[in-house]
Amino acid sequence: MKKPNILIHLKDSTGRIMGYSRLISKNTSDEEIMKLALYIISEAHDLMKAIDEVEYKLLD
Repeated sequence: MKKPNILIHLKDSTGRIMGYSRLISKNTSDEEIMKLALYIISEAHDLMKAIDEVEYKLLD
């Protein structure tokens, strides 16, 4: 079965969010911004795991 476009878009968007957050966390010296960026990375990682689980169940 072909991967649904919505899954492709969700994975791409989540990956971009993670990437932008990593750039922010590497390029800031503000502690509060750093904590928020790391929190976003963590949440995006959890979202990616959920998307992977949905993908596995849809394509199984």
